[in-house]
Amino acid sequence: FKSDFDKEMEGAGLPPGAKFKFTGDQSGVFTVDASNGWISNADITLDMHGTIDIPASGSIPQDMSIPMEIKSLNNYKMERL
Repeated sequence: FKSDFDKEMEGAGLPPGAKFKFTGDQSGVFTVDASNGWISNADITLDMHGTIDIPASGSIPQDMSIPMEIKSLNNYKMERL
């Protein structure tokens, strides 16, 4: 996946004009129960990196570029309750 490099994000405590620039990979393996067609297990891996670019403003004297790396492994097991 690639993020939208012209996307400005507001909120999350960031000043106006902050931009997220990320790229990376997401993959997964899903196991389907053949008897009912429902997903019984899923393993999803996310590996992305990039920057959050924050322009200078009243409280920030100069432009900032904050490098970030995010790695995530999510395991799901579905069970009937």
